[in-house]
Amino acid sequence: MTSSSTCAAAACQKDFLNQSATLPGNIVFLIFFVALFPVAAVLGARYKSLWFTAAIATGVALEAVGYVGRLLLYNMINSRAGLTIFVGGTILGPTCICGACFSILPRIVALYGEEYHGWRPLWYRVLFSVLTIAALVLQLVGSVTVTIQDIEVMVDIGTYTLIVGLAVQLIALVIFVVHSTLFALTLRTTKHALNPRFSHIYKSTLFRSSLIAFTIVILLMLVRTAYRLLQIAEGPHSFIARAEGLFLALDGATMLLATVLLLVFLPARILGEAWSETSFVRLSRQTRRLARPAPARIMMYQPGRAPDCLNMHYPMRTYSSERTNYATPISQRDSKLEQAFHIPPFFFSLQVSEV
Repeated sequence: MTSSSTCAAAACQKDFLNQSATLPGNIVFLIFFVALFPVAAVLGARYKSLWFTAAIATGVALEAVGYVGRLLLYNMINSRAGLTIFVGGTILGPTCICGACFSILPRIVALYGEEYHGWRPLWYRVLFSVLTIAALVLQLVGSVTVTIQDIEVMVDIGTYTLIVGLAVQLIALVIFVVHSTLFALTLRTTKHALNPRFSHIYKSTLFRSSLIAFTIVILLMLVRTAYRLLQIAEGPHSFIARAEGLFLALDGATMLLATVLLLVFLPARILGEAWSETSFVRLSRQTRRLARPAPARIMMYQPGRAPDCLNMHYPMRTYSSERTNYATPISQRDSKLEQAFHIPPFFFSLQVSEV
């Protein structure tokens, strides 16, 4: 068993991460990700989107920590601490940013109208929250296991756990893309009336540009997640696992560009006052209000003079045979007929039974 600060060369090679880190590229990405952290914090406070920008700031901070780990590996290739920080930061950071992106689509749909919601906002949030949390937990456990363990069986378990975590994240992104595509098709083909309240937002050029930017962000995340999944699944000795240039292009550059686009086209700034109006709490309340049937109204009888088929002056007054100004009720006409013609009471029942 090796010490806690270094790992054996064979064990590190098993971790599929024995790239020769270069100094200039990693320093550039480290500087950019560090610079984006205060930008995200300031924009979140400025446009009152704390939860959204907090997820982005957390992802950016983890990315910066990951590149600090790569610089540690540059000085000491067998550094266990550098390997752990690198794997954990560059794996978990994009997942946090991806989770922030999942919260944008329900707000966009709400701008056009509640009729365009394919799912209820509660179901949407539960599904993507579960997938994001599951991906984070699996990736965290896999990253820690694969970097601190030297036993081959434990390293294999950590690797498989990491693969499953990345696969869950990729599945969530695919579901998100399918849901977004269906919404776009529904918007073009269905003749639902658009919500006129936010027409000045979804008809603006800035909003349409933000949709294009958001589409690019999702595609970049798909490419990055698929690359990291393939990198780990191919094993430590594959070309895709050893090529640092490929890592910097398909992981570092994609996430840097995606984060910059999210901050430049910050949804809270684009939506303006609609950002708070389309929050999850308000969308859930509106959905429950639309789904809940209107309460039944009990019609109370208001007494008054009204025409009656029985020539009764007041419909609610009971019939009395002692009063002559009332017509005979229908229910008592048969008995009058029997008395007039002396028909036995059981005659009618006999006729019915014979028939």
